[in-house]
Amino acid sequence: MAMAMEDKVAVIKGHLQDLRIESRSSTELRDAMELLIKVTRNTLPPKGQEVDSKFHKINPSNADFNRKIWTSPATRSIVLAAGWVRVGEGDFCLFISQSLYS
Repeated sequence: MAMAMEDKVAVIKGHLQDLRIESRSSTELRDAMELLIKVTRNTLPPKGQEVDSKFHKINPSNADFNRKIWTSPATRSIVLAAGWVRVGEGDFCLFISQSLYS
């Protein structure tokens, strides 16, 4: 059974609160949040258009993504709670769940 939107929001809020207790500087937190927002916005199509499929995939070994997001348990949890799905082993990729668009 799919999780209700309110439940998803509550999970993400919990992970955002976890960010506050991680021992990261305010600059690091801001950089992580800005990248999370950018990645999320890139998956949302402009009105009347389709999203370029290149924005449906993230490679966590990307240096910027790895340093700002993937190495933090809280930001990693936010990415997964937001609908990204881990696919593959080793040098895996994250894909946005298509169920978010239906």
